[in-house]
Amino acid sequence: MQNSGDTFSLTYFSDHGLAFKERGKEVQYLAHDDKFQQNFQVPFMVLSSDDKAHKVIKAQRSANDFLSFFSQWTGIQAAEITPRYRFISEQKAGPVYITNFQLQKVDYAHLGTDEFTVN
Repeated sequence: MQNSGDTFSLTYFSDHGLAFKERGKEVQYLAHDDKFQQNFQVPFMVLSSDDKAHKVIKAQRSANDFLSFFSQWTGIQAAEITPRYRFISEQKAGPVYITNFQLQKVDYAHLGTDEFTVN
């Protein structure tokens, strides 16, 4: 695309993380789960043809705020979308909530952790 002179902007993300199942048994596998913070820690990247630097943002974000991100990214505004913070920034988002498999809103901070250790 660089040779064509065309510009682009792209976002990439995963819709869920993974959890180890049957941990400690002979056959272990990865599957989608909703019980641990790690199940919701997924990659999220924004790239564009006019990027000048690589920046890693450590602030927590929730997929529940995706429409706010999309509105800010594209410049599309709607009365139904009220951004509470700059999505692409280190600005704190306030409490982060996830939606579990029962479609219930759960405070991310109240989820357990499922650390992976290598022996």
